[in-house]
Amino acid sequence: MMRSTKRSSLERIQTCSEMIAKTTYELASLLWFKGLKHPSELDPIGISKRTVDWSVDMLARMNCKLEVTGAPVQTDRPTLFVSNHISYLDIPLWLSQVPKTSFVSKKSVRYWPIIGLGAEIVGTTFVSRDSKDSRQATTYAIGRTLTEQNRSVVIFPEGTSGTVMRPWKFGSFAVAQKYNIPVQAARLAYDPARPAAYQDDDTFAAHVYNLLGYPEIKVSMEFHEPVMIQDVRADTEKLYQWCHASYEKKLKDWGYESSKQANTLWP
Repeated sequence: MMRSTKRSSLERIQTCSEMIAKTTYELASLLWFKGLKHPSELDPIGISKRTVDWSVDMLARMNCKLEVTGAPVQTDRPTLFVSNHISYLDIPLWLSQVPKTSFVSKKSVRYWPIIGLGAEIVGTTFVSRDSKDSRQATTYAIGRTLTEQNRSVVIFPEGTSGTVMRPWKFGSFAVAQKYNIPVQAARLAYDPARPAAYQDDDTFAAHVYNLLGYPEIKVSMEFHEPVMIQDVRADTEKLYQWCHASYEKKLKDWGYESSKQANTLWP
């Protein structure tokens, strides 16, 4: 459990300005410097190295100290990657490990300054959480990305982010079964837990500012072995239970009693 002196306001503002400048430059170099009119015109493979560089740089500027157990599967075959969802930090964390992938995200992210454009560039599918039609369209888009575009996809089956894990929805697992796509789960964890989590009434700018105050953020990522989905509901539950148990164990290793207790602490 992290307990340390926070960085000054000046240091936070300076770091935030550097992050915005770095991200803006990368987006400009990918789009305007190349004379492209829309993110869909970008070659996903051509931007993978810059994606890794940007992700590693962002995590470093946020003072994230990364610990990875296991590794993503190395194959030319597309894979459905799934994990618990805690924060916007999950995105650069995943991209630092699996650069040639796309995401599914809530529709509002598309309109975030800078972040929204970056999400489009990496091929994010934006969904409305409350729309049945949108969820069906998302399922179709996931299948098309995996099969027609031959690209891996990262899914957060909880459908929302936070310190306490929620049960996983099985829709994306059904897609993997239908198209015979391997699924690899991962467990994410952060310390300090609640300050890193983006949830409830958190606002993006205020959350980033507060998080930049911590001199160190411990980040842990553990990979499960890839599996083929045989029974959609049973296999979804098995992977969820593995992720949940691993998450609770990691928090206890860091000194928390549980994720529910961690959700109440602001060190």
